[in-house]
Amino acid sequence: MSNLFTYILEFNEGTFVKQVHGINSTDSTKIWLKDLLMDSEIEFINNQNYQTIYKELFDDNNFLPIQLKSVKNVWCFTFLIKESLALVNIIKTEQN
Repeated sequence: MSNLFTYILEFNEGTFVKQVHGINSTDSTKIWLKDLLMDSEIEFINNQNYQTIYKELFDDNNFLPIQLKSVKNVWCFTFLIKESLALVNIIKTEQN
């Protein structure tokens, strides 16, 4: 079953929001990351940065977004882009 997830990326004083479908937060993160690569508005994600981020997150097969306490269906994780911190919040979103 596919779920809708909303991704909120905070990076370099910008906020970037995307929605993707996936089985769970880990699966949808892979899809979200590929969508970032294809988005011409987000110029800091090029093929080299994508490969670095993907490797950082998924190479050890231990990627698991951190579920936030006191709220349901909300996770977060961070990664680096050229030594700058990127914060990502994931929200499992109800579909109407």
